[in-house]
Amino acid sequence: MGSSLCEVVCEAGAINFEEGDEEIELEAGAIIAATGYDLFDTSSEPNYGYEYVEVITGLEFERLCNASGPTVG
Repeated sequence: MGSSLCEVVCEAGAINFEEGDEEIELEAGAIIAATGYDLFDTSSEPNYGYEYVEVITGLEFERLCNASGPTVG
């Protein structure tokens, strides 16, 4: 297999498409799943009731439940 652009431009030489799979076992204290998100413009969807102060987005709910949030969890 020839060199790909990724392999050529990686100055650290950290890309190797010839390397095979490797299975390792380790003990972990936590697993972090960072799925990301897109902000939702609530003004673009009038049918969900965001004009009422009691209706909040999932991100706003998460912030309110968070121990470092404005309500201290």
